[in-house]
Amino acid sequence: MSKSMRCTLLTLALLLISAAEIEARKRGRRSQKEVDVEERYAQAWRIVRNCFLLAIAPLIAVFIHSLATDPSVPHIARALLEEVKSRFMSNIGDACSEKR
Repeated sequence: MSKSMRCTLLTLALLLISAAEIEARKRGRRSQKEVDVEERYAQAWRIVRNCFLLAIAPLIAVFIHSLATDPSVPHIARALLEEVKSRFMSNIGDACSEKR
């Protein structure tokens, strides 16, 4: 893993920890009766979502980086575009010739 990727992950982890700490301070000021059930479920789902994103985001970033640095991607993209164009145009050509 590159140094910039590790630095980014460390920054994200520190931001998540500081956000959790700020939320804990806010929660400590209120009485327990004020916190309703829906808010507790929302907080739980937020934690699950953030952990999921924290686990998936580096994988997506590495995948996009590998696509950007791979020299064969433009050739594959051009070939794929040509294939899609030829198949699309062949279907249009068949439909036009059947109507006549």
